[in-house]
Amino acid sequence: MADTAQLTRRIEVLERRLQALQDKEDIRALKARYCDYVDGGWPEQGGTHAGPVADLFVDDGVWDASPGMPAARGKAAIRQLFVDLRALPFAFHNAICPDIKVTGDEATGHWHFIGASEMPDGASAWFLGTYEERYVRTAEGWRYRLMKYVGVRQAARAPWGGPPGARPMTEAVAYTEG
Repeated sequence: MADTAQLTRRIEVLERRLQALQDKEDIRALKARYCDYVDGGWPEQGGTHAGPVADLFVDDGVWDASPGMPAARGKAAIRQLFVDLRALPFAFHNAICPDIKVTGDEATGHWHFIGASEMPDGASAWFLGTYEERYVRTAEGWRYRLMKYVGVRQAARAPWGGPPGARPMTEAVAYTEG
């Protein structure tokens, strides 16, 4: 009987660990969908901010990049913000180094961000920052309650060159010894 009780406890512990790992993987997939929905500006991807980003948030969710941009509260405001951001001809995000903590049906996440954008006026910029996020489990899966972008650095960048393959990569980078 003791062996059955121990086995039951071990299975319960393993099930909780497996659920925590699955939750973290589902939240990583949520972030990947977000990046896919907002990135664009090349033929294979189409325009920027064309995906249904608002659907990744709960009804009263918040997307906040203040003070650089005003926060959008609720799905309608988030949807409109991303419709307005379609004016960007090019956007590319890298959300890396996730630190996700799950507690039941809620979770928090901290991500590093590296991105490049082209502005409507043709200027281009690099962006470095972090995302501070809160998630909630819904019937549709994990959704954002809060996505807060915190800018760390921003710099102008030279305009992009031609398409990949137009010249060897070794020509694009100057190597020095030492």
